[in-house]
This record gives sequence, structure tokens and C-alpha cells, in this order.
Amino acid sequence: MKLSDWSRLGLAELRPIGYTSGVFDFFHLGHAHYLSVCKSYCTTLVVGVDVDELVTARKGTGKPVDSFPVRVESVCRHGAADFVIEMSLSNDEILQKLRPEIYFIPDNRSLSVERLDLLRHLSIELVVVPYTHGISSTLLTGVGRLP
Repeated sequence: MKLSDWSRLGLAELRPIGYTSGVFDFFHLGHAHYLSVCKSYCTTLVVGVDVDELVTARKGTGKPVDSFPVRVESVCRHGAADFVIEMSLSNDEILQKLRPEIYFIPDNRSLSVERLDLLRHLSIELVVVPYTHGISSTLLTGVGRLP
């Protein structure tokens, strides 16, 4: 789903809406746990999946391992996400357009003062989800995927 399609939906019955984003490369149990915890806080979970170009720019050549369509399919297959959107904008732009009630991040990530100010300005609750230590796409590259 593209973010531009979001405004066409009737949103009242979908609230509270939660939002998170990530690469979700080489989808693993850590991703599954994270998305399940996020979903437990909201009626509707929107997950932004980073486009390949964005991942390569941030993480370098050879990343992501899985293509964008494969990563989207993995997130969809897990079942916690009600909507999956293409993440080609900044999270700030998405938060302003989406206007979720809850924004999720893993506890191994920090937010800028500007992002925290934006969340306060938009009255979006920040929920920090414990990171699943010892499991990461980097560590698991070359090891079996979650079915």
C-alpha cells in the first residue's frame, strides 16, 4: 500500500493505530516477536518497510539481502501488520501524514530531539519495545529463514 492511499480509508474504526518501520531483511524470530508486541498495543498496526535504495544508502552495498517485495511478503506473512506501506519517505513525513496514536521503536534505537518534539506536537505516544538480543539479520545471514 502506498501512503497516498491511506487517506481514502475510513479511520475511525481502525483506531488506535500504531506505526513502526524497518528493513525486516532476512525475516527472523526477532522481527516476529517485535511485530507481535507492537500489535498487542493497537487495533491497527501499520508497518513501513524500507525500499531497497534507502537500505543500500544507509547500510552499504550488498544490503538488503532480500529484495523489497520479499521483505514485504515476509512482514505480511507474519500476520501482525494490518497494513504494510512502502517506506521511501522519512518517518517524520509518514508520522505527519499517517497520524497514528502510537509510534513503536526497538530499545536499541534512539530518537533525535526533533523526532521526540514531533511526537509531542502530534500527541503520538512513543512505545519502546525490548530488542530481542542475540538475534539479528546480520548474525543470521546464511542461516535458515522463518517459514
